[in-house]
Amino acid sequence: MSSIDEIKTRLKKNWYQFVNENSKKFTNKIIDGSSPPSLFVGEYGYPHVRVGPMVPPYHGNTSILDKPELWFGKSMEEIVNYRTNLLKGTMIHDVNNISGKYIESLQDMALSKKEQFKRDIAKIYTCPVHAEVLSTEPGKCPKCNKDLTLSLKEQFKADVVKLYTCPMHPDITSEKPGKCPKCGMELVEKKTEENKKNEN
Repeated sequence: MSSIDEIKTRLKKNWYQFVNENSKKFTNKIIDGSSPPSLFVGEYGYPHVRVGPMVPPYHGNTSILDKPELWFGKSMEEIVNYRTNLLKGTMIHDVNNISGKYIESLQDMALSKKEQFKRDIAKIYTCPVHAEVLSTEPGKCPKCNKDLTLSLKEQFKADVVKLYTCPMHPDITSEKPGKCPKCGMELVEKKTEENKKNEN
């Protein structure tokens, strides 16, 4: 088992290697690479937080870089290396204002990969006690019988990306208006927790 200092040394070495290999790309105003797609939503300074895209400076299957559900069984060193491979471009934005050109560009980015969007934003539920328990549908944790909920990260993402849902079937979500495939009702805009609070 490695000591904390040994892990820190290896992480620093990996970071320097990553920066050296990509230094020419960092001098450009545009970073080109595969995107999970990933959105960063900070917490510091709430409700004025940093929001922006996250992208690695290379192409390929990069989904593991921003999918914590795939990290189970990985070492802390591996997880830190996944995160340091993502570059973020952020602007400070008021979370109560989910409109404007910048937010629209983030919505376009998130919607650019439809199937991945559905999987990453709308359909990952986890147990609040047992983070390794994941499901694509709401339900109960098989270990402690608590209700599965969207992770905090998915809730933040859902706040940025506009979603529509069926009033009768909340498990049905879509990135655009339409009809519920189960009952045919019109989909309505899904309210975020912040919007619900503001309405009361």
